[in-house]
Amino acid sequence: MPLDCTGCCAGCKPRWMNLVNNIYPANPQDGLIKANMPKLTYYALSNPQKLDRIGEYLSKRLSRDLQRNRIGFASIAMEAMDKLLVACHSQSLNLFVESFLKMVQKLLECSDPEMQCLATVSFVKFSNIEEDTPSYHRRYDFFVSQFSAMCHSNHHTAKLRIRTSGIQGLQGVIRKTVCDELQPDIWAQHHMDKIVPSLLYNMHSGPDNPPAESAATADEEPASAAAEKVFRDLVCRAAFSNLKSVLQPVLLHMDSHNLWTKTVFPSACFKIIMYSVQAQYSHIVVQKLMSHLDMHSKSPARLKARITDVLSETVIIAAGGSIGPSVLEVFNSLLRHLRVSVEYTANSEQEQTDNTRFQESIINTIGEFANHLPDFQKIEILMFVINKMPTTPQAEKVELTTNSQLQTMLLKTVLKVATTYRTVLMSNAFPSSLKNPLLQLSVVNKPSTRLMVQQILHTLIDRHNNLDKFSRIWIPEDIAELYLTVEKPSRQDVHFMSHGGQHILWHLMENLRLPNNDKANIESLYTTMCLLLVELVADETLVAFASFILNLQEAAIADDLSPHQCAVQIHATVIAFASVFAELAGVTELQEHISQVASNRKSFCPHLLPELAIYGTGTETLVQEIPENCLLDKTVFKSSLEHSGLDIANLSKPMTMPGRKTSNKVFVYKSTGQYMPLANGIASVISLVD
Repeated sequence: MPLDCTGCCAGCKPRWMNLVNNIYPANPQDGLIKANMPKLTYYALSNPQKLDRIGEYLSKRLSRDLQRNRIGFASIAMEAMDKLLVACHSQSLNLFVESFLKMVQKLLECSDPEMQCLATVSFVKFSNIEEDTPSYHRRYDFFVSQFSAMCHSNHHTAKLRIRTSGIQGLQGVIRKTVCDELQPDIWAQHHMDKIVPSLLYNMHSGPDNPPAESAATADEEPASAAAEKVFRDLVCRAAFSNLKSVLQPVLLHMDSHNLWTKTVFPSACFKIIMYSVQAQYSHIVVQKLMSHLDMHSKSPARLKARITDVLSETVIIAAGGSIGPSVLEVFNSLLRHLRVSVEYTANSEQEQTDNTRFQESIINTIGEFANHLPDFQKIEILMFVINKMPTTPQAEKVELTTNSQLQTMLLKTVLKVATTYRTVLMSNAFPSSLKNPLLQLSVVNKPSTRLMVQQILHTLIDRHNNLDKFSRIWIPEDIAELYLTVEKPSRQDVHFMSHGGQHILWHLMENLRLPNNDKANIESLYTTMCLLLVELVADETLVAFASFILNLQEAAIADDLSPHQCAVQIHATVIAFASVFAELAGVTELQEHISQVASNRKSFCPHLLPELAIYGTGTETLVQEIPENCLLDKTVFKSSLEHSGLDIANLSKPMTMPGRKTSNKVFVYKSTGQYMPLANGIASVISLVD
């Protein structure tokens, strides 16, 4: 039977058509005739095979009313469809839904904001309905495009309402499709390229409410809040295979609107993503940010710094172990950016500032990455970074400067990672592949580099938070004044000191003998010595530390140093360290001897005490020959330790670099990877410092 029976009398029309016509009032302002609507609903429920005809007829009447600009009747048709859709659940609903969606589409195509908002409300109601049968042919491409366009509306009077309706419509599309296995194309990139930017646009640039809208929308949810809610829902529903299609338009949106450097929105946006995404997929977000940073390798440093900051904040939120399996690849990529940044030559002061900011951001990000790794992986990262140190035997002056800057940046990176490590056993914290390069760097020409190496050693050695208690060189009258936390070392630590301690102590001695040490260098070396002593003091290690003290004093007396200021500083450092050693060793005879030597120095050689040697003006008179009673007596050390039941066979043995014969020369580590005597390298030491 044809549907166009409007010109016929009521008795010639089908019953369902009369029921539809009866819900329309004579005056559209009266609204839907509610007394007749239940009759139509009952008929539709009793005759589900007529639903498709009812829907098609309502759709036709809606089109005619819209063409004639009869908005009131169009609203009545839409209201009737909503009620029928909610009431009817049957296998014949699919064809009815097609008519319903056609009506929604026609309303959305109207230029009238009221009709667009009405269509959105109807579509949202429809999206909440769970259908009994799947749809194999239904597509929502038009609705994705239309609702996305509404999110960017600039209507002069209803901008906020239209944008909010567009956001609600997108939420309806997402709710209706993401759980439907027959609608996998909603995650297609061309759909996400419309949905995601529309939501982000409202999140970061919510429109100002026009005065006419303010009163009408006072109780409605702001567009920015609604967009954030939908965006969270979208990210939460994204599976492993779909998350990248969501993240890609996010990154492109930040680029196209220049949001990285202008606002804090990127940080807020990725925090939303990290708190919404399923925990097992967090590493995908990190990987996408890393890839995006790589893509911007030639972009300005300021932009790269902001991307790196966001990456760092993302890693902080990520759960432990969820930053992905390719840990070394991530670190390698960040270190590559660091190297490129160091090698870059800035053309202005602002560029240099941005470049420095980018380098600091990379170091902080690496530290945050390391903080989420287990301890054994942190040591691997330390070794990985330390092996990236530049070694160029014969380089131009510019290249030497670049290598020096890169070395500094890498050491800052090592220090940042080391602060996240918690040492349990010294042997685990100092594998030879990490310990040896660090010790070699501890005697390089540059004082600031040596200082940084000592700070790294402080972090790895100090297990009981004693670092601040040795920040200043002085001779305590009572060790209790320091409030030290001392614990007996384990057997593994004693074994480490027996086999690797000689290596560390020798480098400490050679470092102290370098003539270009400043006050900070001397203090850091003293701190390292004391921390090592506190952590490893035991009956089995006392002789090794005593031998170190005596050898260090012999080095200060050596002809090639005395009466240089360097020798004075060594004497002052030795007496302070020996005082701590005697107190921790608990040898009364040794304590009395060191106290007497300190008293003698105060009377005859005050410049050999820390107060003047380290913290004085540097103009104090240096005595050519130091009286015997102002030096530590090797005989007293021997007798006191022997009376304590210790084996002193190695006490008088000169300290040498492991693997080398006995020598009185100071060795400086060059960039060639070899040691050279200080007598041959002192000129280069001073020139590099200058």
